[in-house]
Amino acid sequence: MAWVSSKQLTLRAGLSLTDNPVQDAMVKPLFSAIFRSHVTLGLGYKASHGSEIDASLTVAPDTTVVNASGVAISHSQTNLQLMFTQRF
Repeated sequence: MAWVSSKQLTLRAGLSLTDNPVQDAMVKPLFSAIFRSHVTLGLGYKASHGSEIDASLTVAPDTTVVNASGVAISHSQTNLQLMFTQRF
């Protein structure tokens, strides 16, 4: 969702609650795409008519699965993005 709080500032938030499309038994240790949920927060700030600063933070909490070989695979992730845009 996004909320435009002023002409300059937009606040954003997102939530994803899903099932992993890869069955636990098929997960490989080198390809640990096992996330089931993540939360994203972000904002956009228009510094001037042609420039904007955007930032976001995404957090995927720790998830553990056991594959067909009995190997437990655990993974968590935090991403931070900062972007500057200049329009001409």
